[in-house]
Amino acid sequence: MTQINNHIIIPDQPQRDRALCLEQSFIVQAPAGSGKTELLTQRFLHLLNHVQKPETIVAITFTNKAAAEMRVRILNALVQHNTTNKKTQQLAKLAYDHNVKMNWQLLKNPNRLNIYTFDAFCAKLVRHMPLLSQIGLSTKISDDTNTLYQQAAENTLKKQSDDTQHLLSHLDNRFSQAVQLLMQMLAKRDQWLPHIIQARNQTSLKKILEAGLIAINQEALEKCYQTFPQHLCNDIKTLSTFASTHSELLALEDENSSELSHWLSLSNFLLTNNSEWRKKIDKSIGFPAEHKDMKAAMKTLLQTLSNHESFKAALIDIRHLPPTHYTPLQWQTLTALLNLLPVAVAELKLIFHETGQTDYAEAALAALTALGDAEHPTDLALILDYEIQHLLVDEFQDTSITQFQLLEKLTREWDPNNNKTLFIVGDPMQSIYRFREAKVDLFLQAQQEGIGNLPLESLQLSMNFRSTRALVNWINQTFTNIFPTTEDMRLGAITFSPSTAMDAEPITSQIHIHPFIDGMKTSEADSIVKIIQQNPDHTIAILVRARTHLTKIICALKNNNLKYQAIEIDALSTKPIIQDLFSLTCALLYLSDRIAWLSLLRSPWCGLTLPDLHVIANTHAKSTIWQCMHDAEVIKNLSPDGHKRILFIREKLEKQLAERFRYTLRDWIHQTWIDLNGAIAIEHASDLTDANTYFELLERLSNGGDILKTSQLKEHIDRLFSAPDSEATAKIQVMTIHKAKGLEFDTVIIPGLEHTKPAPETQLLRWSQRTKNNLVFAPIKSSDSQTDNIYQYLHREELLKNNLEDARLFYVAATRAKKELHLLGTAQYDGEKQQFQKPTQNSFLNMIWSIAKPEFQKALDAQPTAQQCEPLVKTKTVIKRLESKHFDDTFELTAPQNIPQTNISLDAWQSPHEAPIGTVIHQILHQISLDGLEQWQQKTLTALHPAWKNLLLRLGISAARMDDALSQIQTAIQNTLADKRGRWILKPHKAAQSEFALSSSHQQKLKRIIIDRTFLDENNHRWIIDYKTAQCITKNLDDWLAEEKQKYKSQLIHYANILNKLHAEPICFGLYFPLIPAWVEWASTNNTQGITDEHTINETH
Repeated sequence: MTQINNHIIIPDQPQRDRALCLEQSFIVQAPAGSGKTELLTQRFLHLLNHVQKPETIVAITFTNKAAAEMRVRILNALVQHNTTNKKTQQLAKLAYDHNVKMNWQLLKNPNRLNIYTFDAFCAKLVRHMPLLSQIGLSTKISDDTNTLYQQAAENTLKKQSDDTQHLLSHLDNRFSQAVQLLMQMLAKRDQWLPHIIQARNQTSLKKILEAGLIAINQEALEKCYQTFPQHLCNDIKTLSTFASTHSELLALEDENSSELSHWLSLSNFLLTNNSEWRKKIDKSIGFPAEHKDMKAAMKTLLQTLSNHESFKAALIDIRHLPPTHYTPLQWQTLTALLNLLPVAVAELKLIFHETGQTDYAEAALAALTALGDAEHPTDLALILDYEIQHLLVDEFQDTSITQFQLLEKLTREWDPNNNKTLFIVGDPMQSIYRFREAKVDLFLQAQQEGIGNLPLESLQLSMNFRSTRALVNWINQTFTNIFPTTEDMRLGAITFSPSTAMDAEPITSQIHIHPFIDGMKTSEADSIVKIIQQNPDHTIAILVRARTHLTKIICALKNNNLKYQAIEIDALSTKPIIQDLFSLTCALLYLSDRIAWLSLLRSPWCGLTLPDLHVIANTHAKSTIWQCMHDAEVIKNLSPDGHKRILFIREKLEKQLAERFRYTLRDWIHQTWIDLNGAIAIEHASDLTDANTYFELLERLSNGGDILKTSQLKEHIDRLFSAPDSEATAKIQVMTIHKAKGLEFDTVIIPGLEHTKPAPETQLLRWSQRTKNNLVFAPIKSSDSQTDNIYQYLHREELLKNNLEDARLFYVAATRAKKELHLLGTAQYDGEKQQFQKPTQNSFLNMIWSIAKPEFQKALDAQPTAQQCEPLVKTKTVIKRLESKHFDDTFELTAPQNIPQTNISLDAWQSPHEAPIGTVIHQILHQISLDGLEQWQQKTLTALHPAWKNLLLRLGISAARMDDALSQIQTAIQNTLADKRGRWILKPHKAAQSEFALSSSHQQKLKRIIIDRTFLDENNHRWIIDYKTAQCITKNLDDWLAEEKQKYKSQLIHYANILNKLHAEPICFGLYFPLIPAWVEWASTNNTQGITDEHTINETH
């Protein structure tokens, strides 16, 4: 905040003084830079000097940052720190003295200042009344509830009903699409649920909704009459009649036609198909060449009409009106949705209850429930009505309908005479959070009607303490033309309110438009670097509409060693290290995912060339890549380098796949990455930080080694960002415009003016409520329909609201600047037509095209001719990969042919067909030990085949091998349950553990092991048992068991030495082979050097 010179007259000072009247409720419109936070602070301090308890004052804002800033401002003012405003100092002194007098001790107990975000305030209400709010005390409010939405949507659609069948048929049985659409609706249920409840309670619903459609049409016709230029009536009638006699295309309707038909004809007569005033006047629209006088008159009429934009908008609206009745299909679909959506909400509530989680929307709805209604207020409502005497709300332009209703309930018993006040501050010109359900029309409604029964006195601030005079004047002139000329509460159209500059310095050019023409060698990123270098003493912000617009800019900053702060900007999903780790995860979780496997083999750690990848992928197109990696023909056709790499990779992956379900998912992927030399391939320290962030994400999402949905993982990765640079200062900051809200910088740079945001997403249901009794619903069109006119009308309405918000977004970006504003954009030049193409509608560049176009023309004129232009050199993408030397130590494995069934185990070399079978058997045996033998004796194993099949498919077992794999698993489990030894292993024992994970440090390296089964027997001997899924086919079983014992003896002794550090009991070893079944056991000898040898107890089978 610029220090206020007390000798300068502030034109809106009377409004600021009026805002401190404690007997009146206010709504204050405070444009950018007008000092609204200072005014809120002053009001809060003034209230502190007049209340008996500080808790009777409640301030609510929208972000934790804003709430913290308000608290710090008040506390600093109380101790006379960082307070340059004389009025604030006076009020703070009085508040501090009152604090001492009342012994509040606010500086020691700052939590007595009730300053909340809306979400925190709702959470507090819910905690106070868990039964009334229907949310338990232990329920956690989560930011990440997409998985819960998905589960609720799937549960809803799996219910067999006429409504679900109709909806799925309507969407061409695209179940996944229906799930996604339902998830979107559940995320914003606080907006539509009250409307649906209201609609379902109506006895004549169809009649009421169609009355809304009729009202929309009547409103549009009235707008045409109101905006029609009456002084041009005769000219329009004469010219349209003439044109209709010379063109069948524009023939006017007869006198018996409806009003709507007449206006539609007039719209087609005056406007082009692109909804612009006509410019071309010829015989195609009824003006033959020989009638020059009529053509001249038509040209004059169109030039005059170009100043009547409101009339033009009315004619455009006429073209898009919905029908006044629902078709049978529309009504059937709408009825199905009105029945299904409340069911989906009920399913979501059940899932919230089961998981102990909820979302902010549920907390807000629960808070409304906890307060009751006007006729039946709850105890909580009565308590709050007693406790809260003054309510302050910041950033009111960003209020949602649920938050507005909360304020209505909190103040419903208030009136101007009971010494309770509501103080609302905001700026509708800065309302930019529609994606968070903010409704700027609520600000207009509160200005005009108050909130509930409480009238609000409206105040308007105009002084700008932030920006220079040049900037303020440019913003006033520019945005007066960008913002609508009239307010429209239905669309949220806000007129522009100009500001007055505090700065009295002479006007100099501080706004710079940097034009770029498509194909120019100089890039935006290079120009931004120069701007930063030319302003070494300025605080600088680079503001963009979307993070995707920053890729080249961030690279340029890094290349020029310009340190910057960026919060939630540098998306991890774009980082090669994260993309490669994601491919590794998908490949290991799903052996049949060919894309993931090819990406893995192309990663720097593997580094196969494209010719080698082609050999692997196309030799056996129907096999998995993992199977191809074991095919002798494939291996033989690889290049020497590829042959060496694939053998190394295969060896490492075989080892890790054998450890499946023995480690947490995080540890499993991390160790595989280490084994593949992933850490060696890292080039920058930041990559290691990003990799650790990814591993932490796996830790959060996985449950042990369970299979993770890659779609869920992808969604979470998309929400991850690189950590801010700890060495960077706040001098250069990079952020989205939304993040810049409330901040200010000496210099603001806005690149990518030509960009636009995506169109609104398709919704299952659209709705609009113009008045309390005027409600319209529109269901999504069917898959085989071209369009749905009612749905398209509401979709267009959404587009118009977005377009209006885009203008406000540009205003927010521009008003962050204190001294300089740099605008950078790229335009397309049409060489054939020798003119610039008009920028995309609703881009920032299009909004200022009238003042930017001359700058682009200058840039074009200054360019060298085509012959002189240097050709653009495309940078060749270099694929980074580890050098061949990193794969030299691998031993030369030859791809086996006709692998014998003997000696196959999870730990030795294993066919890619057999490893998944062993993995599933291990998992089932672990589950039996948890559930108990009795439960599994009663189970029909064939009923579990679908679950086993699902696991096997994900592990890469082909359909051709599936029956054999299921048969082997069935045999192993049946053998174990029928075998006395198997039942003894799995029955409850003292200190029993299954899949027991241990870590041990050896030679400064962390080693992890998983013991399949361990327990104490009745003699207090500690057993270490390993399951083996190998089979003996050709050898004598006793000889084969002796070989197996010898093969795994050292492994189990290693387990025992680690376990011996925790337990000192005598240790016995056992290998159990469920596919035979067979068993071999022996005991250990413990000496001072640890467990080093063994003696046989017996060998049985």
